[in-house]
Amino acid sequence: MLNIKEYLLISNEIAYYHYAGGILFSYSKSILRTIENISGNIELAKKVADNKPVPHSDCIL
Repeated sequence: MLNIKEYLLISNEIAYYHYAGGILFSYSKSILRTIENISGNIELAKKVADNKPVPHSDCIL
């Protein structure tokens, strides 16, 4: 079983993120998507990954 306390999670309105080994892992929250919150989500994902293109994996943490 995965212990969520072992990971540094970055969160916003849409998702939780964890960046490790060059892979950006995300767990999406169940909310209404809008252009505004999706745009903010994209900016956060870029910031978490140091603006580098990375493989992305949706996962359950």
